[in-house]
Amino acid sequence: MYDDPFNFLGQREAENRGIYVTTNTGSSWTKVGVDSTVILGLVSYGDTTFALTQDRGLFAMKSTGVLSDAQDEITQIPVNVSLLQNFPNPFNPRTTIRYQVPSTVRVSLRVYNLLGQEVAKLVDEEKTGGEHEVSLDASRLSSGIYFYRIVAGSFTQTRKLVLLK
Repeated sequence: MYDDPFNFLGQREAENRGIYVTTNTGSSWTKVGVDSTVILGLVSYGDTTFALTQDRGLFAMKSTGVLSDAQDEITQIPVNVSLLQNFPNPFNPRTTIRYQVPSTVRVSLRVYNLLGQEVAKLVDEEKTGGEHEVSLDASRLSSGIYFYRIVAGSFTQTRKLVLLK
């Protein structure tokens, strides 16, 4: 809890980033989440407050009455499609691939070998906006370098993964 969340001089900057709420007309403030480098704007509509961040997309906080533990109610809505690096990498034999889409869109996520041959189809369906993850079981594949590619609407991105057995 911080007495004045807008006066961070002398305190560790990263510790103080985020959104704060007061329940006593500003006498004290409590951090409720949405850590980010920069919060570009806040908009309230009905019982929802939206926070647009520079690095992590759009967050929505629903509230009824006083916010007591908003951390559990914060959901991130990405601004752009992104394909994240698989983890772990290198891996044996399973790895997780995460991706984000800002709205409902048809997503195709496939794995290819060095010759460009498809070796796995992980996703081929419509997905709602948000963060998604899928597991790749490569136990039937040989060690080596592979590529995974997402196509979501007009967005395409490819990343490399390494299987070590």
